Amino acid sequence: MTKLIGKAADAFEAGSMSSDVDNRLGDFLMDKFTEIVDNEIKNYDSSSAKKLDTVELKRLFYGLFLMRCKRENIKNGCENLFDVSLRNFSAYKECKGYGYVELKSGFGPVIDAMIGSHKEKLHERIYLNHYLKMIYLSPELRDTEVNLFGRRSNHAKYTSDPRKAVLRVCDRTDPKAPKDKIIVCDRVLCTMSLGYLKENLNHLVEPLSFVSEEKRLAVMRVGFGLINKVYLYYDKPFWSEKVKLINLVWLPADPNSFRADKIKHENDVTPNWIDQVCKFEVVHSQRNCLSAWIAGHAYFEKLDERVVENELTNLLRQFLNDPKIPLPNRMVRTKWQSNKYTRGTYSLLTLGSKPSDLKILAEPIPKEVLLQFFFFISKYIF
Repeated sequence: MTKLIGKAADAFEAGSMSSDVDNRLGDFLMDKFTEIVDNEIKNYDSSSAKKLDTVELKRLFYGLFLMRCKRENIKNGCENLFDVSLRNFSAYKECKGYGYVELKSGFGPVIDAMIGSHKEKLHERIYLNHYLKMIYLSPELRDTEVNLFGRRSNHAKYTSDPRKAVLRVCDRTDPKAPKDKIIVCDRVLCTMSLGYLKENLNHLVEPLSFVSEEKRLAVMRVGFGLINKVYLYYDKPFWSEKVKLINLVWLPADPNSFRADKIKHENDVTPNWIDQVCKFEVVHSQRNCLSAWIAGHAYFEKLDERVVENELTNLLRQFLNDPKIPLPNRMVRTKWQSNKYTRGTYSLLTLGSKPSDLKILAEPIPKEVLLQFFFFISKYIF
């Protein structure tokens, strides 16, 4: 599987496929893996009593394949590898070095370092419990009518300088009495997620004509996947000190009709989220904590805490063959799809997208004001 992933990444760079034709990464991996399995089965001798019959061996092969696909879902930030563009698979590069960095004292010291000498005036420079409602730009920069039906633009109500940007933000310091606040600024850098932008772009900038059709299409084409984690805390570890990772291998019922794209769960609202848990990891800095990884399946976020705890505990009992595994004494989980300010986790190049979409998304609008949507580093995945 590792070699197949490498071949997929090299396929377009090596010129082995037309730049005008795109395919799904899942199809490429599935077809190549099926060829390998068929060859292995032909050369397999099941006559020995200690060996598996060909059907069971095939189930094991495809179970391992599906497990690795789920891990690739997490790595690529997608709900399913059949959502990923094969042509653009090599556009992302993985950062060198260790993949997981856990800070000994948590993230607090990083925040303290960022605040630095500004701590005394922090609340004058950083607005907490505020969210952006609208960005007003001057119609004069577009040579459009300033007075629409005899009225001034919303931008002109707050500044006469067309090179300024006007932000309307909502102050929710008091949730019972939220109030709008106007901020006039020279530059605007938006660090919102692509998921939020997909949902709000059409009513975030006024006039909307500043957002080109090319940029709006790029927002639609680039994918934004969903990855969630669940942290299970125990009084003491029930696993060996040598254990760092628990991979879950789900075996398909019928390997002869197995197709990985049948496991696709886009728009799936059924409660089979537990099948998408691909692994448990021991948290390095907290040896009494396990983290479960889930790709896709927003249904999981709607479940009650106790239901999630019971389902994951039953899963551990099943795969570790130990009915005495206790329930966790505490659970913490992410809900990135339910969060209206994220609507997912991170971006991916889906079928029909192109690497240039990432550059288009990062271009400022307009250049006179430098309103820039900045939510990714286009080359790297983390």
